[in-house]
Amino acid sequence: MTWFAISDPHMSVSRTTWCLWGHGKAQKVRRSLSAWELRLTWLAYESYPSPNSAVLPSRTRLLINSPVEDFNTLPGDDDDDSLEVMSVGSGSNSGSDSSGTISIMSMQRPAVDIFVERFVDAFSPEVDVKSGRAGALRAAAGIRMFSPLITDAFEAVSVAFFGRSVQNKQIEASGFRLYPRVLRGLQDALVDPEKCNAESTLVTVILLLAFESVERTTQSGVSAHVRGAVRLIEHRGPENHMYGVEHLLFTELRPYWIGGALAARQPSFLAREEWKTIPWSAGTTKKDFLHHLLDLAADVPGYLALSDAFKNTQKTSVMGAQEMAVKQSTMWNGIGELTYKFQQWYEDWVLTYPDGPPQEVEQTGDQGFPIFRRRDLRTGATFTPTRFAHPNLLMAQTMCLYYSFRLILSSVDNRPHDRVSPMEQYELGCGICRSLEFYILTAPGNMINRLAFPTRVAWEAFPDGGPERQFMIEVLHLVEKRHSLGLWGSAMPELSTRESSPLNTGSP
Repeated sequence: MTWFAISDPHMSVSRTTWCLWGHGKAQKVRRSLSAWELRLTWLAYESYPSPNSAVLPSRTRLLINSPVEDFNTLPGDDDDDSLEVMSVGSGSNSGSDSSGTISIMSMQRPAVDIFVERFVDAFSPEVDVKSGRAGALRAAAGIRMFSPLITDAFEAVSVAFFGRSVQNKQIEASGFRLYPRVLRGLQDALVDPEKCNAESTLVTVILLLAFESVERTTQSGVSAHVRGAVRLIEHRGPENHMYGVEHLLFTELRPYWIGGALAARQPSFLAREEWKTIPWSAGTTKKDFLHHLLDLAADVPGYLALSDAFKNTQKTSVMGAQEMAVKQSTMWNGIGELTYKFQQWYEDWVLTYPDGPPQEVEQTGDQGFPIFRRRDLRTGATFTPTRFAHPNLLMAQTMCLYYSFRLILSSVDNRPHDRVSPMEQYELGCGICRSLEFYILTAPGNMINRLAFPTRVAWEAFPDGGPERQFMIEVLHLVEKRHSLGLWGSAMPELSTRESSPLNTGSP
């Protein structure tokens, strides 16, 4: 039997969970631990026969751009030119002189299981339906023993996340060392006609997206992986997302897929009717009000593309005045109709919600959360508004997405009548900010990543130097510090939906 320590994110460093592995059972007890004991899980893992290293490798450009593209040439294990290395120091091994009762080699696999468990608890917490479905990665972890590719991917991501969460660069580097092997395995799967559609390939792509949200290896890492995942999903077809883990990954992460299309400002296959119906046709899950909202949002990228094309046509003057007027009128009618559908969705689903609509409550700065301050657009005065207390997490996420989609659509709404005014746009941005405290302080694990896209949209709704931007800077820093998410360490420009966004321009 073997003892090893497990750091618990909900306990202080001096309180940790210990597991006794023996006879196929695990027992949990709690007691105070010294600092060196906290390192035993890491020592067990690091003893695995692989080259020890005190450097943190960061790939310069190993991103998923399509099911095949950018995976034709991947470096070997010893290709130093493919990596940038950052010295992190060897770290202390003060726990390595523990007694011989610790069989390090026998602890390696259980240690990895603990890392995976912690990662799953963070990225796929067990929540009720009213919080929003979050079981996809947990279900994927349950089948990893059937796929070497999924096994490697979970190990790489979990070890890196554990190292980052306990601020140990040596552990984090071990996760990075596995990353190239996972990418090579994914390359082989993506170019294979059968493996390309395999469940394991989709799971691995999603795990690498999670990896990027933690590590942010490059500025465009998250957006590139979203783009790659979306292309893989399109290649697989809607009928391959009707059951099991594949269905959960498609439906739970559907806001990300639509967010990627919005950032690319190109018409999306997700707007086709078959993608709004077939994945749910087997009854694996039922559409809720969030997915009815996403059905509408899937049409927004098409109008962004129409607007961009119309502007380019105006610059080149290759079209007659009458034809230009017809095209503009058609676009205006479509934008007006979709705006009405969004408003109707709000009346049908939010105002009649069984648990009630969001309520306004006073901001108190609980748990050190920043206070949101805004301007009175009529007088210019700055004041502290109320915040939104939502009936549950799903409503909070859905409302933030609703505000985001309305804001993005309004950015190309230049109709002479009935268009969304600048004052309305400002209120939509404030709606996101007034919802952040509830979601971030209530959401378990890293479900807060679900608000990354709305947070970026709100950022772009406000001017530099204002109280709104200052609030958002404080929120971004708070989330990065508390949840070890590198994505939130900046203003997340890779999620921008503007015409100059990385996904729209292809810039790094």
